[in-house]
Amino acid sequence: YDIDTEDERWLKQQRHPELTELKFEQMMDKLEKCSGQTVVTLSEAKLLLERNDDLVIAVYDYWLNKRLNTQHPLVLSVKTEHRPGQSSNNPYLAFRRRTEKMQTRKNRKNDESSYEKMLKLRR
Repeated sequence: YDIDTEDERWLKQQRHPELTELKFEQMMDKLEKCSGQTVVTLSEAKLLLERNDDLVIAVYDYWLNKRLNTQHPLVLSVKTEHRPGQSSNNPYLAFRRRTEKMQTRKNRKNDESSYEKMLKLRR
């Protein structure tokens, strides 16, 4: 997660001197990475950030409001196939394994008719 100007304004308003920009980015990043389409709860956030104080509650509330305002995750990620055995028809999937092997070169068999044609051309 990268801090933006809105985050900087919010940080200046906070009364937590131990909350640096780097620490804020790390906390927001942990919250984002542990949340997919479903949002982490406050109790899970306290366990995740390994703290149980006002700082975690403040950052969690700010993160949750920002995420609800944008209506999508704050850190966008590329969707990839999770299980190689299971095929998915998800149109937003960026990288899929090929189901059939792509043929790159035609194999020509050496048969008698092509040999005779080559002899004819040579003459």
